[in-house]
Amino acid sequence: TLIYAGLLFVFFDIKTRREERWLARKFPEYAGYQQRVRKLIPFIY
Repeated sequence: TLIYAGLLFVFFDIKTRREERWLARKFPEYAGYQQRVRKLIPFIY
């Protein structure tokens, strides 16, 4: 179960990195939003 959870975390991390690159290209103000908001876990990551 822990291995599965780790794999899911890696998958979602890769997916969000790709998605963030796309959003940054499409919306110039997205860089400011990224600085204010955490990616997956509020206040941590």
